[in-house]
Amino acid sequence: MAKSPKDKNTKVVAKLVVQTLRTFECHVLSITTDNVSEFAEHKYIEKKLHTKIYCAHPYSSWEKGPIENANKLIRQHIPKNTYFSPLSDDYILFVQT
Repeated sequence: MAKSPKDKNTKVVAKLVVQTLRTFECHVLSITTDNVSEFAEHKYIEKKLHTKIYCAHPYSSWEKGPIENANKLIRQHIPKNTYFSPLSDDYILFVQT
């Protein structure tokens, strides 16, 4: 989990994904995402993390079960449609932990 300083800017999202997962690079065998514009820079992520990215089919949440489960847990603390900008980095870390 990371807070983007520029909302859903594709280059910023790609860099945040790489930065966040860099420590775990040897464990990242693949990444499954939604087929959304935020992941338009997927080739950059694949190259930097030496992994493969797959896009789930629309309305097929079962194709990415672990992230859906994580999102459900996150939503216990951060409801949907909440703006992240007012949330502190400490709070983001608390929710992540």
